[in-house]
Amino acid sequence: SESSSESSGESSGESSRARAESKQPPAIMSLTPEVIKVIKATAPVVAEHAVEITSTFYATMFKNNPEVLAFFNKSHQKRGQQPRSLADAVVSYATNIEHLDRLGPLVGRMSHRHVALSVKPEHYAIVHKNLMTAVGMVLGDAVTPEIGNAWSESVLALANILIDAEENLYKANEKRQGGWRYEREFEVVKREEAADDTVLFTFKPTDGYTGGFEFNPGQYTTV
Repeated sequence: SESSSESSGESSGESSRARAESKQPPAIMSLTPEVIKVIKATAPVVAEHAVEITSTFYATMFKNNPEVLAFFNKSHQKRGQQPRSLADAVVSYATNIEHLDRLGPLVGRMSHRHVALSVKPEHYAIVHKNLMTAVGMVLGDAVTPEIGNAWSESVLALANILIDAEENLYKANEKRQGGWRYEREFEVVKREEAADDTVLFTFKPTDGYTGGFEFNPGQYTTV
């Protein structure tokens, strides 16, 4: 009836854009041969500037949309870990643009983390807008309309892949014993010093639920 957790101190096509902004699970979008050709041709240049682009992206997004700050680890931002991780993901995506099936492990890690944070489909429109702004700021006049459209379409395609994967996870979580979607309120009913550097918290839902909880050892959760 109660759950325990060890604390570690963390808790541009219009049709594709509509899918990214929709709350409904989208079909995975396919990219045209023309878009794929442009991405392959420009991937080396983007890779060379990837960390600068992602660093600019985060700074721009946090300024334009401060409501998303809650999704990000401040220490990772301060150390530059978050921009480097996103840069690696962007380069991997562009490198495998013709074989998106190879991105299964990456999509799996990202979608599980996003579900733990209660990321919603509408948040991807914020990412798309600010990431494309950052690309333009860093690469400047090198971003022709053709190049800008190709990268916009590609970002939206990846967003839709993640939205689809995350919707499947949300549905699966709802079906589990004690499961729910997005946020749920709990109260702390016990705090124990389990070791010198470990504290064990026991939580109880405030909605009256008294059953157990089905979970995977080591799965993400956010407090």
